[in-house]
Parts: sequence; C-alpha cells; structure tokens
Amino acid sequence: MTTLTPYQKTISELKNKIREDYTEVDTEAQYDDMLDECYPFDKNSIFSHLKPSKVLKEMSPTDYRCGYADYLNSLSLVEVVSGEYYAEEDVQAAKDEVVYELEQKKEELEEELEGAERELEELTDREPENPEEKEEVCGRIHEIEVTILELNQAIKDTEELVESVENWGG
Repeated sequence: MTTLTPYQKTISELKNKIREDYTEVDTEAQYDDMLDECYPFDKNSIFSHLKPSKVLKEMSPTDYRCGYADYLNSLSLVEVVSGEYYAEEDVQAAKDEVVYELEQKKEELEEELEGAERELEELTDREPENPEEKEEVCGRIHEIEVTILELNQAIKDTEELVESVENWGG
C-alpha cells in the first residue's frame, strides 16, 4: 500500500473536489459543434445530410486531431485528470476553497502554538516548591517544547501546501 505525501493527498483532494463540484467540459463535442457551425455543407448539395465534423474525423483523422489540439489550446481549460477538462474559473474557485481551508487550519495551529508558548512561559517563571514538583514542571516544559516544534513544523508544512495548491495547474 502506497502512502501519499501531504502534497499528493491535498492535490488528490483538490482534484476530487473539482470533479464532484464542477462540470467537466466535453471538449470534443464542443469542437464538433464548432466545426459543424463554421463549415456547414450547402443545403442544396448531396452532402447536406452529413456533419462536417464527422466527415473530417472519418476521412482525415490526423487533421481532425490536429485541429482538436489547436482548439483545446485556444480554450481557458485545465486538464484535471488525463482527458478531463474543466473551466479555468471553476478550477480556480476550487483552489481558492482548498487554500481557504488550509489557511483556517494554519490559524488554528498558530492559536494552539500561542497557547503552548504562554503555558511554557508560565511554567518557566514558576518556582517549584520541592524536587518532585520541579521534576514534574521540567517534564511538562519538555512536552511543551516538543509540541511547539511539532506545531511550527505543521504550520510550515501547511504554508507549503498553500503555495503548492496556488501554483498547481492541472
């Protein structure tokens, strides 16, 4: 079983969010519609019952694929998963939501860090009355210092995830 890195997990969640919340753009159908609208056969010709997109696709598949690739490049789309395209503004909206959630998590971590730092300050200012209490206070100080290190790392990791999501383009 493969364990995902936090980056991979976050990007996977972003892709799932896009796929669940937004509609995939059927780029091939759009391309076919565009061909049929721009290059219709003359109504009086023997080809009037045919669709130009279908004729091009069947008679010259290479030209069809080249035109389709050019058409894709002209659109504001993001390929989220191989062959699945979504409107750029939808992808940006999903990214904004994920970034917001990560920033909320970061704020919670920062608040937790502030609380741990306050507790550490209170404990270091306190003068233990006996050796047992001193040992207990020292143990608690060590626990808090470890927690502070972990929280700082979690905040840094969250900041990196925010940056990764903002820069992700499909």
